[in-house]
Amino acid sequence: MPEGAMMIYTGGKLKIKLCEAKILKDDRIFFKMDPFCVLEVSGHQKKYRTKVANGQGKNPHWNDVFEITVPDINHEIKYAVMDDKLLGNATLGFGII
Repeated sequence: MPEGAMMIYTGGKLKIKLCEAKILKDDRIFFKMDPFCVLEVSGHQKKYRTKVANGQGKNPHWNDVFEITVPDINHEIKYAVMDDKLLGNATLGFGII
């Protein structure tokens, strides 16, 4: 890049592979949790969801790959690890990238 030139990021695609999670607390008494993960880019309606890791409890493995469009560097990627339950999902943890 020439001296004094500035690179402008106008967005693009980001490939994310969700491999696994380490969950500290299991809130179920009789059965293991069925975790899944949801990704969302701030300001966008589309959500990306892994498959449910049925019966994998505190150590789920997904190895799911998502290609996400990120409009610019000011957008955050939010994620949440959830437990798939019959009467609604429970949030196990969340974060922002």
